[in-house]
Amino acid sequence: MMKSKKFINIMLISTMVLSIFTGCASESEPVASTSEQKKDTPEQLQSDKEATSSSQETYDSVQTADVIVVGAGGGGMSAALAAVENGAESVIIIEKMPMTGGSLNTTSGTMSGAMTIIQEIDGLTEDSIESYKNDIITEGEKLGGYANEPLVDYYVNNADDMINYLWEAGLNDNQYTVDAEGRKSVFAPEHTLYSYPRSYKAKPHNPKEYKSAAHELLDELIAEEDKITVLLNTEVVELQANENGQVLNAIATSGDKTTLFTANNGIIMATGGYAGNPKLMGEFSEYGDVVITGGLATADGNGLRLMQEVGGSLHLESMGWIPTYPMGLESLEVAGTGQIATTKTQYAGGILVNTNGERFVNETDADNVAREVALEHQPEGIQYEIYTDKIGEDLVASGQGGFLTYYFQSPSFAGHVTTASSLEELAQKLEIPVDTFLKTVEDYNSHVDAKTTDEFGRNFAEISSPFNVAINKIEGDKFYAVAIKPLAIITMGGIQVNTDMQVVDEAGNAIPGLYAAGETVGGVWGRYVSSGTGVMGPIVFGDLAGENVMTTELATDYTVKPASNILAEELFIKENSATVSELSLVGVKDGDYTVTVDGQEGPMDIKVSFKDETITGVEIVSHNETITIAKPALDTVPQAIVDNNSIDVEAVTGATLTTNRIVKAVKEAAELAKQ
Repeated sequence: MMKSKKFINIMLISTMVLSIFTGCASESEPVASTSEQKKDTPEQLQSDKEATSSSQETYDSVQTADVIVVGAGGGGMSAALAAVENGAESVIIIEKMPMTGGSLNTTSGTMSGAMTIIQEIDGLTEDSIESYKNDIITEGEKLGGYANEPLVDYYVNNADDMINYLWEAGLNDNQYTVDAEGRKSVFAPEHTLYSYPRSYKAKPHNPKEYKSAAHELLDELIAEEDKITVLLNTEVVELQANENGQVLNAIATSGDKTTLFTANNGIIMATGGYAGNPKLMGEFSEYGDVVITGGLATADGNGLRLMQEVGGSLHLESMGWIPTYPMGLESLEVAGTGQIATTKTQYAGGILVNTNGERFVNETDADNVAREVALEHQPEGIQYEIYTDKIGEDLVASGQGGFLTYYFQSPSFAGHVTTASSLEELAQKLEIPVDTFLKTVEDYNSHVDAKTTDEFGRNFAEISSPFNVAINKIEGDKFYAVAIKPLAIITMGGIQVNTDMQVVDEAGNAIPGLYAAGETVGGVWGRYVSSGTGVMGPIVFGDLAGENVMTTELATDYTVKPASNILAEELFIKENSATVSELSLVGVKDGDYTVTVDGQEGPMDIKVSFKDETITGVEIVSHNETITIAKPALDTVPQAIVDNNSIDVEAVTGATLTTNRIVKAVKEAAELAKQ
C-alpha cells in the first residue's frame, strides 16, 4: 500500500453529496460484482435467486454491493475508498448517525506519522520508524498493557504513506498549529510526548461544519467517488452468514423500514468503540463510577455484539483498558457526560486539589498516564484546578491559553468557574476543608520560594517544558477554581482480527467475509494510546481492510456459531432519553420572546412565539453548537415542540445536550412570557 503514489492526481470537490437512505418499499437494483475470482456456479446463482425472492417477502427492500461498510468514521470512509481503489464497482457505507465522521466529530483530529513529507518540509529528517514504534509500544505497555506488535508494525510502516497521501490530496492547503519555529511537526502535550516531533494538527477549512481536517478531507474524497453510496440514519441490527458460512448479509433499519444488504465480497465493521456507553465501560472498568463520557451517544459498542453473534471473538483483556483524560468538564445539564476542556493553568503555576483540599499529583508530570490514573483515584473523581489572574496571564503568554480564553474566560462557561476574593472564600464555595486547603497552598508556595522539588516531584527551579511554562505562587486579588473529572473518549477493547483485518473466532480462524477496522478492533495499541494514532490508526487499518476485502478469496465450508461470551443485551439498552416535560402555558402572554442559554461552545439564542397560550414558533436565532453533531436536533426539535405544543419531546440520538438546551430555552421563554 503506497497511497501517496496511487492517488496523487485526485481532484477534490468542495461539497459532499450524500445518498441518504429513505427506505424504498420495493427491491432496489442489485449491482453486479466485478471480482472475477469469485464467479458463482449455476447452483449458487439459483440459491441466491431463491434467497432474494424470499428476502423480498421479509424486508422492505434489498440492496446489493461489492462491499458493505458499517460505520462512516475515519476507518469506514478509508475502507470504502480503498475498496474502490482495489476494484469495487459499488460500496455502500451504512451509518446510524445523521452525519459522517464518527469520533472525528469530537476531536480536533491530531495525526501522527514518522518520516513524513511534513517532517521533510520542516527540516526534521532524523526521525525513524523504529523510534515511532518504540514510543507507541512503551505508552501501550504502561500499567500492564501490551500492544499487538504485528499490527503496530504494519501501522508505523504505513502511516507515513497515508499522511503523504492525505497531504497531496488536500491537507497541504490547510493551516496547522505550529511550534515556535513555525514547523507543522509538533509535540502534543495533551498526550505523553513523543521522542521526536511527529504530531500534525491540521485545522479544517470549515470549522463550523468540521472539528477535524481529516474528516473534512475524507468527506470530500467520498463525495467525489460515485461508486460509493452513504446511507445515514440507518442502523445495522444483525449480521447473517450464508450456507457457506460467509458473513455477507447485514440487516438494517431506517425509521420503520428494514433492508437486507448483501455484499458480494465482504462486510467491513467500522462501528467505533464504546466510550458513549457507561454501562459497558462500567462492566469492565473499576473506575466506571467516577468517569464521565465524552464519546458520541452512538459509540455504544453494539457492533461488538453483532460480530460476536456470528462468531467474532472479543479481546477480553483489553475491554477494561479505557484511558481517561484528566480534562473532563462535566455537563451542567446531563450528569455523567462532558467534553474535553481544561484551564491548563497547572502548567503556569496552578495546582490541583481534591475534594479534601489536598494536592495529590505532580501537576507538571510529563507522563500523562500518571496524572490520569491519579485523578481516577480521587474522591468522586474530582480535581479542582486552582489559579489566579497572574497564572492565567502567563499561560496565555506562553501560547497554551487557548482553552482558558475560549472557554473559561467566556460568559458562556461562567457556570463552571468558581471565583473568590480570598482563599478562604474559595474553599467555602467549593465546600472543601478550609484549614486543609490553606495549609496545602502555604506548603506549595513555600516550595516556589525555595525553588526546591516537592514531595510529588514537582520541580520549582527555572525550567521550561510544555508542562511547565511558568512558575508562580498561588497569590493575588482573585482566585479561581474549575472542577475537572476523568473523561473517556476512546476505548482500547474490542473484537479480535488477524493481520489482514479479518475478524477471527475464538479458535483464531478467520470468519469468511467479515472484516473490522478502527476503534472497534481490540488490543491494538495496548492500555494507552499515543498522540495521533486515534485518528491515523483507523484510517490506516481501514485502508488495509478495504484492500483485503477485494483481494482475498472468500473461504467456503465454514461453520458459523456464536461466541461463547456474547455481551449481555441489557448493556445496550439505553435509558429513557426524553427531556424534562413539565411546562405550563397558563398565563403566557402573546408575543415573541428571545432567551439565551449556554451552548456547546458559546451562547444559544432562541426565539419562542406564543399565541392564545399555545407555542406557535421556536426559532434558533444563533448558536455555537458543533454542527456535525447538533444539526439533527437544531433541524427537528423546534418543530416537534410546536407540533406537540409541549417540551415533552424525545431527545435526538447523539444530540441530547442540544435537545435539552432548546427545551430549556422554551421553558425559560414561557416563564418570561408570564411576567
